[in-house]
Amino acid sequence: GSPGPTTGGGGVPTPTTGTSPFGGGGRTPSRGAAPELSVEHWTRWWYPNRRHIISWSSRVTAVNARDTTPGGEAARGDADRFRAEVQLALHDALRSPNEDLASGAAVALGKLGDPADTAPLARLLADSARLQPVREAAAIALGLLPVRGDAAADGRRALEAVAEDDREPERLRAVAVYALGLRGELASLPVLMDLAHGGGASWDVPTAAVGALGIAGHDLIQPDLVELLQGPRRGRGDEFMRRSYAAQALSRFPLPSTLDALRAAAIDDDVDVRRSAALALGTTAGADDDATMDLLARLVARDRDDTVQSAAAISIGRIGHPRGEAALRLAYLKGGTKLRPFAALALGLYARHDGHADAADLICRDLAETSNAEERAALAIAAGLSGNRDAAATLRDIVANRGDPALRGHAALALGLLDDRVEGGPLLRELL
Repeated sequence: GSPGPTTGGGGVPTPTTGTSPFGGGGRTPSRGAAPELSVEHWTRWWYPNRRHIISWSSRVTAVNARDTTPGGEAARGDADRFRAEVQLALHDALRSPNEDLASGAAVALGKLGDPADTAPLARLLADSARLQPVREAAAIALGLLPVRGDAAADGRRALEAVAEDDREPERLRAVAVYALGLRGELASLPVLMDLAHGGGASWDVPTAAVGALGIAGHDLIQPDLVELLQGPRRGRGDEFMRRSYAAQALSRFPLPSTLDALRAAAIDDDVDVRRSAALALGTTAGADDDATMDLLARLVARDRDDTVQSAAAISIGRIGHPRGEAALRLAYLKGGTKLRPFAALALGLYARHDGHADAADLICRDLAETSNAEERAALAIAAGLSGNRDAAATLRDIVANRGDPALRGHAALALGLLDDRVEGGPLLRELL
């Protein structure tokens, strides 16, 4: 699923509210955000999840730390000096009145990973005179810093102080909660658990806490997440957001009791809970799990909600069960216009599993034959995911010809996924 934040201005993740097809919450549009897509659009799953699906390859590598030649030592020395200069520049940028510059500098310091930056980032987080997005960036930066040394407790306490303070803005509190989850400290679990069971002016803080418990990934809280997913005996309908996020959080715990709870939730009366559980099964079930495969196939074929069908299709593609291809082909050939793009993506994911490369033949055929730009865009990504080189020529034609820019962009990404260097590489460089 796509638990947690989306990216707002200045590179600052922002928590979610409302309902969404492929997570427990829909996006709160940030400043400068694109118009909201339909909740049934295939990119609402693809954009938040692509970085977890694609195996990115690094084009730039660090200096080999084991290189003991004089040249290697000199290179490392230059890198250390450059790093120090960058840190100084980022500390100066923290004081900028420009929201994007200051928030971007904070997140960059978190990515640099020096625990010594804990103190200035904690001060920035606590400074109520600073703009809220800048304080949110400081929270995320504290979540990114390595948890070690004397500064670890200071970073945790700074985040907990904001997360527990109901006088602070809900969104800022939620970002601090996510940062605690990123740090994964056992000492923060009681705070996260209290917030996960609590209330507030919106769902931001409790659902962020549920998500953070999953991100932290400690097995000891798995039973608590199962309990949150099941919900109370009375008033379960009012708990759909908390329960949906609990399903997402449980996707980090591939245990038999997790699968049992998710399968039960996937036939729940609440559509948000069903959808989240169906997606979570895609990352917890194995290719030999017949019970989960049977359930997902029924959801794809019969569920009354389009987005539950789509979520189930994606999970079948990710699991790679031997009977999955037939279910996905049927969904692609017979499904409605909302399901078909997801079935195509699912076939692309399914083809990545050993022995299932032929699952992509429908994708490659229709990519070449269809003229509908919206449908072709999903097919392009599906072809890229599948690894089927037969689609490369069609993708190059789409990229090279004038037409829908979104379609051409998806096709360009697909060429990269196919590693089409000989012919696709020069074409992409020319377009740059």
